[in-house]
Amino acid sequence: MISTHNQEYSLRVRLIEISMQPTSSDRQLPTLQQSAWFRTRVILLQCQRGLLNLAQPIKRFQPDYSEHPELTQKLESITPLFTENSIAERRLQLGKIQNLRIALRKIDGICIPAGETFSFWRQIGRATKQRGFKPGRELREGCIIPSVGGGLCQISNALYDLALQAGCRIDERHPHTQVIPGSAADRERDATVAWNHIDLRFTPQSPLWIRAKLTQTELVILFFTEPSHTVKTESKKPKRIALKLLENDLGSCMTCGETVCHRHDLPGTIAARQTDEPITFLVDAVTPEFAHLISSQAKTGDQILAPLDGHRFKLARYKLPESAATANFATKQAVIRALKLRGNHPPPISRRIMIEGTERIARTLASKIPFNSHHLVIDIKLLNGLCDTDELGNLLETGLLFGRTFSVFLSRMPMELTESLLDEAAKQLPEAKALADFRVPSRMSRQESQALGFAAEVITASPYLAEQYPNTGKQTASLIKYILPNQTNQPYDEYREPYLYFPGPTAARKGAHAVREVAKITGLPVAVAGKNLDAPDFWKDVTTLDSKIYTHHGALAVIAPSALEDRPSQLLQAFVDGVPIITTAMAGVPKSENIYDVEFNNIDRMVYTMKNLIH
Repeated sequence: MISTHNQEYSLRVRLIEISMQPTSSDRQLPTLQQSAWFRTRVILLQCQRGLLNLAQPIKRFQPDYSEHPELTQKLESITPLFTENSIAERRLQLGKIQNLRIALRKIDGICIPAGETFSFWRQIGRATKQRGFKPGRELREGCIIPSVGGGLCQISNALYDLALQAGCRIDERHPHTQVIPGSAADRERDATVAWNHIDLRFTPQSPLWIRAKLTQTELVILFFTEPSHTVKTESKKPKRIALKLLENDLGSCMTCGETVCHRHDLPGTIAARQTDEPITFLVDAVTPEFAHLISSQAKTGDQILAPLDGHRFKLARYKLPESAATANFATKQAVIRALKLRGNHPPPISRRIMIEGTERIARTLASKIPFNSHHLVIDIKLLNGLCDTDELGNLLETGLLFGRTFSVFLSRMPMELTESLLDEAAKQLPEAKALADFRVPSRMSRQESQALGFAAEVITASPYLAEQYPNTGKQTASLIKYILPNQTNQPYDEYREPYLYFPGPTAARKGAHAVREVAKITGLPVAVAGKNLDAPDFWKDVTTLDSKIYTHHGALAVIAPSALEDRPSQLLQAFVDGVPIITTAMAGVPKSENIYDVEFNNIDRMVYTMKNLIH
């Protein structure tokens, strides 16, 4: 039974609400005066509840993600996110999902001790635009209207149902004044809420831990209790006032066609009639492949979110392709990242600066994602910055990635695969200390891997990644074509003096150790294109050439036996120009008869290949 606490107050609230509902199937639209009087009484009730809350304060619980091994009995509520098939209602459905994302962050992980009271509004707080809540569907005065924070009843319904199953004392609960067939109200498991006078409050009889998450299609709320606790359901089900079961009598501002209603022009109503769902593209540096993806898919209304306007600042790597989409930027954060990267930082420090700067850019761009953008296309470099995690670094399924679908574009290798390849390389080159240093914090690798597991699609231009990605236990990657550079006007000269062209930089992960040994054995000089990130005397026993004079065009071969690569632009240019290439499968370049695949650090195979090219 419902406790006597606040029972008289709750009954007064219900009588006021019921008095405002239509009494016949010929639904009459409320007049402006009726709605004003209704609003006046609601304000009075809000003030009254505010005073009661001051007199009888209720605790707000903080998330606790530590292990609770004693709470092993699990109760589960799963409800669909999309409960309306009408296209016209779609925007309000997406607004509701955004409201669920915000509210669940206040609920997921909380642990309620036995005997302490949970209050829905005390825990979540008021649903306002300033806090990011959007217009969703709200049942008010016999109609479904757009309302900021609308749709939160889906959470309160689930909490009430689980509280009954867990044998909690129900201190306050209000059924909906009208019943939609098939809803929780139709099963008498509903609990409507309205700030702050219509609340859901319950008190567990044993410790209770709540976890909550969104999938692409469902809201999932879990209660964990002590296994010795006896779960009761029917004995705790409260009696409800007999209400009319409405069949097709509910009007909606989106579909009713009542343009004379004074609520027709509520904020958000006109926008709610827009049925297009924009796709949002989040990109860091613009690769030709990602640019082609955007230009071929983006349409009017879509969003492109990027660090900088490359056309304005004349930076090629940030130049977005021509499209009908609207572009937004995180200019301030991008400039800060660029300024911090200036200077001759050692690789561990420059990587940390890049990682931290990119995460800040991603968080800034995240705030610009339209709430009704149900699908995202995300550059993997920005993925971690879009993830919400607990204090242990585990991914929380209440963030902006959830309740929607998303694809991930692999502009680089996933961190998990990168570190696996580097670990293998370190076993072969134990003297190359930099291989052990080239790491990211473990939390980042873990949460990126978890997020990739939820992606609807993974896109890559690398044949190696397309082949290897299923081995990670995730879905198959979609392979798109490399957008190859234009051929230069300097054709490969097979009669020039033979030398090797190493695109560098001089680093163990780029295969520099193997190139050095091949050069020693064959006696071939090496044109080194990048910086020396290893020992100053790394090339002391090898003849090195100026790569500005000795370009890849005149080389016997371009040699790049890397342990890993992202988008090897110099290899692709050499490929287009017809220069022989010696590289590993991890470079991901297109397969061709002019490309010679070798294993990382397999010096004998590289020497054999070089001798065949010389002769």
